Amino acid sequence: MDMLRTLFVRLFTQLPGRARNQRGASALEYIVLVALIVVIVVAGISFVDQGTIDAIFQPIEDAFTGAGGGGSGGSGT
Repeated sequence: MDMLRTLFVRLFTQLPGRARNQRGASALEYIVLVALIVVIVVAGISFVDQGTIDAIFQPIEDAFTGAGGGGSGGSGT
């Protein structure tokens, strides 16, 4: 039990000094964070049905292609 108490005392006395010495996040930490976000987004997309994704992006596609109207299709004929 005495060893555990000594460990906690050392932890709480040295931790504030170590935290003060750090200047900020390094590039490696940002890369790991971005990679984690990408993995979460890809996993989320893989669980969603393709029909649901199409339904979400269909209004955006229609706005760009001018669906329902006489938009200039760009075929040139």
